[in-house]
Amino acid sequence: MNDTQVFLLRKEKKEYVKQVSVAQPIKPVNLTRLSDKGLEFFRNRMISQQALDECKVIENPTRSSVGFPYFKDGVPVNFKYRNIDNKQFSQEIGGYHILWNYDNAKQYDRLVINEGECDTLAFVTAGIPYAVSLDSGAPNPQDRSIEKKFECVTNSWDLIEKAQVVYIATDNDENGKIAEKELIRRIGYEKCKIINFDKYKDANEYLMYEGKDALRGLLDEAQDPKVDGIFQAKEFYHQVMNLYHKGLTKGTTTYMPTIDEAWKW
Repeated sequence: MNDTQVFLLRKEKKEYVKQVSVAQPIKPVNLTRLSDKGLEFFRNRMISQQALDECKVIENPTRSSVGFPYFKDGVPVNFKYRNIDNKQFSQEIGGYHILWNYDNAKQYDRLVINEGECDTLAFVTAGIPYAVSLDSGAPNPQDRSIEKKFECVTNSWDLIEKAQVVYIATDNDENGKIAEKELIRRIGYEKCKIINFDKYKDANEYLMYEGKDALRGLLDEAQDPKVDGIFQAKEFYHQVMNLYHKGLTKGTTTYMPTIDEAWKW
């Protein structure tokens, strides 16, 4: 990528950086440490106790939900809940939108951004403490506006600026690809790396089937995002080998032998 391309990409990126709002402390009610049922929920997902402790995961018995506290500079600014028995999410009214695991990640000069708290916990379990997640998941294809989904990125922009590299680890589905594309637009091609979960949906599923060493190893295999109009030689491997083995495709005859010698359809 030349200097002109980098300049244009950075110029495009900065259009998405807006004024960061001010965080206010928030006080939830009836929160406790994880019950046996809550612990079992995470054990079934191969999440370690150490990761739960580092991220200060709690429980809201009145909602039958596990809770994910959002801390900014040591102050709780939001709480998000997930029902243990089903995939229903809720947040405290008036909560401040930032990337989850903000306080732990701010100590490092790199980030792994994924869609959900359990995926962040999977990376932390694998020894990646600088994993963070979007607080409201990925946009849907039918969404008219996606700004609300990425308010947490805007309010955590100091993490983005500090990071030397940002690994994009969104879900391996349509919504995840939308989030991946939008994150690259905001952050910039030159700083991003793409993590590929292959046949698995997300980081947590990858951890469950492949283990924490394999999940951690995905960072070493992360690829540069594809820039429109720029191609790599390996993308044409099959076409080139087909040309080598079969030669140029012969055109359709004109049914005039003297013309066919020089030109065909």
